[in-house]
Amino acid sequence: MKSYLITINTRDGEHEYIDKTILELTDEQAENPSEIISLWRGFDDKATEVWPTWYEFDSLDYRHYQVYHIQEIEAEHARILRLYGIY
Repeated sequence: MKSYLITINTRDGEHEYIDKTILELTDEQAENPSEIISLWRGFDDKATEVWPTWYEFDSLDYRHYQVYHIQEIEAEHARILRLYGIY
């Protein structure tokens, strides 16, 4: 597994939010935005694509999610960022 710095864009009605996180992913997971969003949210359900590059869950919150950016980072860098509470 590799460490990735991931930027998630969330649309909630008229508002958009940006979140950054570090996830440990396999190569297959890193290529699947639905999988990344599901792991990030901590849901067992898979996110489904509703617009090109935008995903949602079958729930009542009506939020849409997009993997805006993904970048592989070295494990040591991930450890340092977590140590200082950055991500």
